[in-house]
Amino acid sequence: MIRINLLPSEYRSRDRMPLAAFAAVLGGVAVVGMTAAYYFYLQFGVLAEVRAERERMEQELASATPKLKHHAALLAEKADYEKREAKIKEIGGSRILWTKKIDQFADIVNAGEDTSRYTIWFEDLNLEQALDPKGETGGKFKSKGLSGSANYANVANFFADLEGTEFFRDFQTINNPDGKLQEPSKDLLPAQVWQFQLSMALKPTADSKKKDAKKPAAPAAPGANTPPAPESRKGGG
Repeated sequence: MIRINLLPSEYRSRDRMPLAAFAAVLGGVAVVGMTAAYYFYLQFGVLAEVRAERERMEQELASATPKLKHHAALLAEKADYEKREAKIKEIGGSRILWTKKIDQFADIVNAGEDTSRYTIWFEDLNLEQALDPKGETGGKFKSKGLSGSANYANVANFFADLEGTEFFRDFQTINNPDGKLQEPSKDLLPAQVWQFQLSMALKPTADSKKKDAKKPAAPAAPGANTPPAPESRKGGG
């Protein structure tokens, strides 16, 4: 049934929104407000902090990049110097200090005269180091010597003393103590001397051993009988 309100408008009762609908609208407004507040908090609060932190870290990275590059360069330089040091030590270990060797050699020569075992002097001294292409020796030490006595045993004494010293440690062979007796001369003192040759082969150096190890072995001919290698002995001519 249709109802018509004929009362004047000032006397009419106003239509009100239901309480449930009002509560729903109020809740929606609250949710929208909270969402907007959260958005502004993220936009102007957390996001600003994150951006500030990012800028700070980028600045630190930019300032640290040259240091990192310098550090990497120092590590590379250190590795290079370590390689050089190792090579220098390797070379130094294979080299012979000839000033020290000559002093030792002179001491051996003078010691024989002090003990009356021999009187030796030398006319020359030739050294060829690391010239052997096969790498079997590290070079040759040669000299022409004289013994101030007609007694051949003095030369043998010198060779025996030479082989038993620290001087001979870097050598692997020495020639036999042979020579010849010179004609006597009344104008010289001593009047008669033994002339002999001193020839010693140095031990192979580390470099010559490496080069020799890299060389491929020559293949044996078919059916060829390879004789056994002779035993090395001290005293090659």
